[in-house]
Amino acid sequence: MNAKTDVPTVDKNIKEGDTSVKANNASIGDVINYEVKSAVPDMTGYTKYFFVLNDTMSKGLTFNNDVAVTIGGTTLGANKYTVAYNTDTTGITTIEIVIKNFINYTKGDAILVTYSATLNQDASLDPVAGNPNKVQLTYSNNPNVDGK
Repeated sequence: MNAKTDVPTVDKNIKEGDTSVKANNASIGDVINYEVKSAVPDMTGYTKYFFVLNDTMSKGLTFNNDVAVTIGGTTLGANKYTVAYNTDTTGITTIEIVIKNFINYTKGDAILVTYSATLNQDASLDPVAGNPNKVQLTYSNNPNVDGK
């Protein structure tokens, strides 16, 4: 029995020119560019591996459906990942980005996912509350399970 030693992480930032920041100031109508960084984990012992980014945007953000994925410096074609998104009745948008055949990528390769949202008329003007946009990673954590 071998202990799992590689847990993938994600780091999400707002891209402003050549700078990455955790928060920014924007006006209604401004496009906000996001970047999510990770790395391909050690998948030794797996025959299938799930790597799914789940993003939740506040009602003050309108998703622009412009996802791009790069792994190991190579931009993936749209057929290498799926993007599904939904805006509920409260204005909250959830986005699911699934990288297909993830098991085929090389341990340690950098993962960069970019997309944008436009600040809309429902944006919060409260500087403390802001207009949050959070990402969560769902990944395989047991090589003996072939779930979906």
